[in-house]
Amino acid sequence: MTGTAEIKAGERVVQHPAPEEDVNVHIGGRLRKAREWADLSQQEFAAQLAIPLARLSQYETGARQLTLDDLMEACALLRINPLYLFADDGDDATSVRVPADPNGERHANGTEAEALVRAFEQIPDRGTRAGAMTLIRSMAPRHSA
Repeated sequence: MTGTAEIKAGERVVQHPAPEEDVNVHIGGRLRKAREWADLSQQEFAAQLAIPLARLSQYETGARQLTLDDLMEACALLRINPLYLFADDGDDATSVRVPADPNGERHANGTEAEALVRAFEQIPDRGTRAGAMTLIRSMAPRHSA
């Protein structure tokens, strides 16, 4: 991202796209990145959001502005802080938070998730990263929608 504007969010400063940049494209790209990080296809995620696949595709390309309702639902499903969608591309690890499961199941806390992301981003070899993802996915239970 070429230009950014800083906005204070609580105790931390978040980098946001500068006004001259297309905010819908930025938000859509971040939404796509979070969906892929959650290992969901567009079809799966659209079904979970209860929206047409074409609308999700338009959101992810920036061709359509994300509605507030869809934004909040997407963030809840992906377990991300809504600020993640607005933050600069370099702000991945500190923007994603994994909240406690309402059913009482234990999930990684934000610190664990951030450490995992930071460690993963430090692996220089693409093949090694792919192997790590395969291992992690094999160990994680798959939740159905």
